[in-house]
Amino acid sequence: MRGFVYVLTNSAMPGLVKIGKTERTPDERAEELQSTGVPFAFELQWFGQFEDMAAVELKLHKCFHKQRVSKWREFFKIDVEIVVTCALALNPVLIGGREEINGLAERRRAEELQRLKERQAKLENDNKSINVKRGLKTRVEMGLWPAPAPTGYLKEKRMDRKCETYIDPERGHVVKQVFEKVAYERWSGRKVYHWLKFDLNFKALPSKKPLSLGNIYKLLENHFYYGVFEYPKKSGNWYNGKHQPLITKELFDQVQTQLKGNELKTRQEKEFAFTRLMTCGLCGSGISADEKYKKLKNGKMNTHIYYGCTKA
Repeated sequence: MRGFVYVLTNSAMPGLVKIGKTERTPDERAEELQSTGVPFAFELQWFGQFEDMAAVELKLHKCFHKQRVSKWREFFKIDVEIVVTCALALNPVLIGGREEINGLAERRRAEELQRLKERQAKLENDNKSINVKRGLKTRVEMGLWPAPAPTGYLKEKRMDRKCETYIDPERGHVVKQVFEKVAYERWSGRKVYHWLKFDLNFKALPSKKPLSLGNIYKLLENHFYYGVFEYPKKSGNWYNGKHQPLITKELFDQVQTQLKGNELKTRQEKEFAFTRLMTCGLCGSGISADEKYKKLKNGKMNTHIYYGCTKA
């Protein structure tokens, strides 16, 4: 039956709350409860209109049965706002009462609205992430590299060729020469570095800075240059690129063999004069050495060896 569930307090009974139901207005019910046995009138703290007031009243009584003062009385030793919070969760058709209680309901609705917005935003982000991954997968299956172009290539800006990669007319032939010099002339990575930086003044895009030694080795190990690529990295998913290869697979394999040979040669033959004779004066650890090169104004190269603590 449709009716009201109310929350009353009485200054003669501090700390106690009466939870009841009525078909009439809550104010009328509060006046009915006034009797000679109660010195002060009941104060209406909150009320809510429900489609089934008896069921709501029963749920609240069961919820706070441990705080009930007497089995035969509807009085509970509990805070008003706790009762109101639980009653609001039962979806009243209409609410009323003290201004602060109404404020609590407004805050509750605002919080629920905020949580709804957050869930909606998260759902949109998840869907966006799924769509982005789906788009990237479609591109790589078409042979299109979805990331910035490697050194020696450029990204097509025309909309009808979106995401396509083509050979950089200014840098492509230099990158090809790098592979050829390592494979046929057995150049080391450091020699390539000096050739690019000092002889050619080669600068990569988009930084317009010389390639570092580490980036040169990454370039030499990049399968993209002979027409295939792995995406994502280390995923084991390989694709045939739609772009024009700069080098052949045979040349790439020859470079890898040469790089491994240089690595072994460096590890086995590179020795410095004082690495086994000196130790660190502060901690007693071993000493490591590093070679640095500097180009002079007359075009010659100076070699400098720096020693330092292995723990530095």
